[in-house]
Amino acid sequence: MKIGIIGGMGSAASVRFYDMLIKKFQERGAVEDFEFPEIILFNLASKGLNAEGIKDEKIIKKDILKAIQCLNMCEIEKIIIVCNSVYVYLDYFQKFSDANILNMPKLAMDECGFFDFGVVCSRTTEKYGIFSKSKFHCSEKDQSTIDYIIARIISGKSTIDDMLLLEEIIIAMQMQGAKKVILGCTELPIILKRRLADIVDPCESVIRDILK
Repeated sequence: MKIGIIGGMGSAASVRFYDMLIKKFQERGAVEDFEFPEIILFNLASKGLNAEGIKDEKIIKKDILKAIQCLNMCEIEKIIIVCNSVYVYLDYFQKFSDANILNMPKLAMDECGFFDFGVVCSRTTEKYGIFSKSKFHCSEKDQSTIDYIIARIISGKSTIDDMLLLEEIIIAMQMQGAKKVILGCTELPIILKRRLADIVDPCESVIRDILK
């Protein structure tokens, strides 16, 4: 299996995804080097995104297409883009990709089943309705807090206070009736050191799909 990871949105989240994927293969018994998949991590340095999500549509689409073209030359079989916001352009990207681009947001929503769920995500992920089936959303005040937390995670400056703020927002959403809460920005799981109940991490969802 040849897997392509398009990352850099942000970089820490991409490294986390790669590490999670390798550890899942270890759990499944991989010992020798040849028992792990071939993986290419393309870390974008794009000016098309910021902590709120998509900043410039033209730039981010161009940058991701460049990554896809490189992965095409490597005969990749499956591609994961480690950023939920850009899946608004999934159909466009798939036209240029020889490999199947796994739909990370959809896989996360599928794991929620028939439960009413909420989503905590970047501003543009919310704006574009990436998690379209979500019944619970952040207030404007909470969204501003989430944008602030994401920026701090990207820069490596997050603290336990940021984790506690994120937990408060998640728990408040659960108290409103959300049976599941999707962490709809790939940065957010980085700072959750305690495993809260009924949390869906899209990175875990897509890894389960790869391994099935």
